[in-house]
Amino acid sequence: MKLTASDCTTCHERTKRSMAGVTSEQCLTCHTADLGTVSDQVTFPHEKHIAAGLDCEMCHQGVADKPHREFARSATAVPKFGHEFCSTCHGSDVLAADGSMPDGANCAMCHTSS
Repeated sequence: MKLTASDCTTCHERTKRSMAGVTSEQCLTCHTADLGTVSDQVTFPHEKHIAAGLDCEMCHQGVADKPHREFARSATAVPKFGHEFCSTCHGSDVLAADGSMPDGANCAMCHTSS
């Protein structure tokens, strides 16, 4: 069965209000944590970030400020992946702004060998 966003709001009044206070566990009742492969060179282990207890708003800026459907259509719904984004938390494993690689960096954490 394929549902539309309007089908969801029929049952879930929550999607019409601000997402403030919604936990990642609540998001996962409808959404999957498995994003699959981001590109042919990069994987993003979404489920590991959720399992680590990270708040959704760390990456999805503004998610708590808008109703679900409004946020999903916003420019900040999907973060812009890249070294700059990942270095926010994983600075020791990504290229520095000058293009240098930190000693002991673990590129394979995100990059595939293909």
